[in-house]
Parts: sequence; structure tokens; C-alpha cells
Amino acid sequence: MSKPRIRKKTQIQIEFGKRLKHKRKELGLTQEELAEKADLDASYIGFLERGERDISFENIMALTQVLKIPLKELIPEAES
Repeated sequence: MSKPRIRKKTQIQIEFGKRLKHKRKELGLTQEELAEKADLDASYIGFLERGERDISFENIMALTQVLKIPLKELIPEAES
């Protein structure tokens, strides 16, 4: 039986997670509260904040709406 493949966290995922966590805490929201308002699962928010999961554009937009921030505040600049 093969072991599940563990994906390495990317720098973009890590930075996105840090920004998400910072904004969430700035608003005084728990992961559960943010998840409920964005119609996502609380464990998914935790995975995102730790840089352990990819996120769809739809979910990014849901989070920016709940956090009331522009998209650019969550998305790290790409390095050239």
C-alpha cells in the first residue's frame, strides 16, 4: 500500500496564510466565525492559515468580502 503524497507548502501559500490570519485577528474573528461568514469549513481556514491548502478564486473572493478588504491585501506579489 502506497503512502499518501505530502505536498510541500509553497511560499505563496505560506504568505497568503499569514495575511489571512493577520486580517482575521485584526477584526477579532475566530477561525470558526470567519468560516461561518464565508460559508467555508473552519478546518479549511486553519489549513489555509498554515499554508497547507490551495484555495479557489471563489473562496478568496468570499474571504475578501467577509474581511472587507481588497483582493491585493491577501495575494502576495509574484517574484520576477
